[in-house]
Amino acid sequence: DTARKKAMIEGRDKDVIRFCEMGKVDEKADPQVMLGCTLAACRVNEVDKAKAWAKGVAKSKPLLEQAVKTCMANKVTL
Repeated sequence: DTARKKAMIEGRDKDVIRFCEMGKVDEKADPQVMLGCTLAACRVNEVDKAKAWAKGVAKSKPLLEQAVKTCMANKVTL
Protein backbone atom coordinates (compact mmCIF):
# COMPACT_ATOMS: atom_id res chain seq x y z
CA ASP A 1 0.00 0.00 0.00
CA THR A 2 2.75 2.44 0.98
CA ALA A 3 4.86 1.50 -2.05
CA ARG A 4 1.86 1.98 -4.37
CA LYS A 5 1.17 5.44 -2.95
CA LYS A 6 4.82 6.44 -3.27
CA ALA A 7 4.88 5.24 -6.89
CA MET A 8 1.72 7.27 -7.60
CA ILE A 9 3.25 10.42 -6.12
CA GLU A 10 6.42 9.91 -8.15
CA GLY A 11 4.47 9.22 -11.36
CA ARG A 12 5.86 5.70 -11.84
CA ASP A 13 2.78 4.29 -13.57
CA LYS A 14 4.24 0.86 -14.39
CA ASP A 15 5.15 0.40 -10.72
CA VAL A 16 1.66 1.53 -9.67
CA ILE A 17 0.13 -1.12 -11.93
CA ARG A 18 2.48 -3.76 -10.54
CA PHE A 19 1.55 -2.85 -6.96
CA CYS A 20 -2.17 -2.83 -7.83
CA GLU A 21 -1.79 -6.34 -9.23
CA MET A 22 0.30 -7.55 -6.29
CA GLY A 23 -2.24 -6.13 -3.85
CA LYS A 24 -5.01 -7.88 -5.76
CA VAL A 25 -6.96 -4.62 -6.05
CA ASP A 26 -10.51 -5.50 -7.04
CA GLU A 27 -13.99 -3.97 -7.09
CA LYS A 28 -14.26 -4.18 -3.28
CA ALA A 29 -11.25 -1.87 -2.79
CA ASP A 30 -11.43 1.80 -1.85
CA PRO A 31 -12.59 3.82 -4.91
CA GLN A 32 -9.61 6.18 -4.45
CA VAL A 33 -7.23 3.22 -4.76
CA MET A 34 -9.14 1.99 -7.79
CA LEU A 35 -8.87 5.45 -9.36
CA GLY A 36 -5.10 5.48 -8.95
CA CYS A 37 -4.82 2.05 -10.54
CA THR A 38 -7.16 3.05 -13.37
CA LEU A 39 -5.32 6.28 -14.17
CA ALA A 40 -1.93 4.57 -14.15
CA ALA A 41 -3.23 1.90 -16.53
CA CYS A 42 -4.68 4.56 -18.86
CA ARG A 43 -1.42 6.51 -18.95
CA VAL A 44 0.55 3.45 -20.10
CA ASN A 45 -2.26 2.30 -22.43
CA GLU A 46 -3.14 -0.90 -20.53
CA VAL A 47 -6.76 -0.76 -21.70
CA ASP A 48 -8.01 -4.06 -20.25
CA LYS A 49 -6.58 -3.31 -16.80
CA ALA A 50 -7.95 0.24 -16.89
CA LYS A 51 -11.45 -1.03 -17.73
CA ALA A 52 -11.33 -3.70 -15.02
CA TRP A 53 -10.26 -1.24 -12.31
CA ALA A 54 -12.69 1.43 -13.53
CA LYS A 55 -15.57 -0.83 -12.47
CA GLY A 56 -14.62 -0.14 -8.85
CA VAL A 57 -14.39 3.60 -9.51
CA ALA A 58 -17.98 3.62 -10.80
CA LYS A 59 -19.26 3.70 -7.20
CA SER A 60 -18.22 7.36 -7.02
CA LYS A 61 -19.52 9.62 -9.79
CA PRO A 62 -16.90 12.39 -9.32
CA LEU A 63 -14.06 9.85 -9.36
CA LEU A 64 -15.50 8.13 -12.41
CA GLU A 65 -15.75 11.45 -14.25
CA GLN A 66 -12.11 12.17 -13.42
CA ALA A 67 -11.08 8.71 -14.64
CA VAL A 68 -13.00 9.09 -17.91
CA LYS A 69 -11.52 12.54 -18.58
CA THR A 70 -7.94 11.46 -17.89
CA CYS A 71 -8.28 8.23 -19.82
CA MET A 72 -9.84 9.97 -22.84
CA ALA A 73 -6.84 12.35 -22.88
CA ASN A 74 -4.72 9.22 -23.22
CA LYS A 75 -7.01 7.81 -25.93
CA VAL A 76 -8.37 5.07 -23.67
CA THR A 77 -12.14 4.58 -23.59
CA LEU A 78 -13.53 3.14 -20.38
